[in-house]
Amino acid sequence: MFFMKKIALIAATLTALYAIPTHAQTEAKKTPNGQYVSIGPVAGVGLNWVGNMVGNNMTVMSGNLGIGLIYARNEHWGWGGQLMVSSEGYDVKYNGTEVKAIPLYLRMPLRAYYFFGDYRNTIRPKLYAGPTLGLKLSETDDMNGRNTEVMAYNNTGTFRTFDLGVNVGTGVNIKLAKAIWLNLDLVYNQGLLDVVDDPADNYNTNQNLSFSAGLLFGLK
Repeated sequence: MFFMKKIALIAATLTALYAIPTHAQTEAKKTPNGQYVSIGPVAGVGLNWVGNMVGNNMTVMSGNLGIGLIYARNEHWGWGGQLMVSSEGYDVKYNGTEVKAIPLYLRMPLRAYYFFGDYRNTIRPKLYAGPTLGLKLSETDDMNGRNTEVMAYNNTGTFRTFDLGVNVGTGVNIKLAKAIWLNLDLVYNQGLLDVVDDPADNYNTNQNLSFSAGLLFGLK
């Protein structure tokens, strides 16, 4: 009988020791207070260029403003995206003429996230990737030649209406307060479609490197 009690005590002790880390791990994998969704404003700046343009292809400043959302029920994996207005384009010099085309897109990058650390960490590094969709809202073209004044045109149709690409990036989420996160991101966008209707009939894709910051709030 004593032997059986001893076996039972050892089994209970081992069960308790196993349950402690298992419970801690389970708690760490749960979003605090069930706040799986975070949403908030996002803004960014960067450099944009278009590949395979004829002439001296230079970068142009780009900017974006919109709203971001992340759904992260799992401790390390999450899904999300942004809906934003994005200024992009190119600046090309060829035979003494400079042409700058700036389209304004309604852009929606979708992302799969991997977060390092756990929910208890104040700083969470991350990696992400996914597709990005673009719908051209407007366009402004400027032309400056050797013997001509600067000429500006609106909605010339140099850029096509739709764009599709991929975006990959890295960044950190910094916890400022309960359910409030500062998101800092460095992202590269690579277009997949020929977005420019140019006389040379080259395959011209949007390319962009940008830095963005967002303030996301957890929702219950």
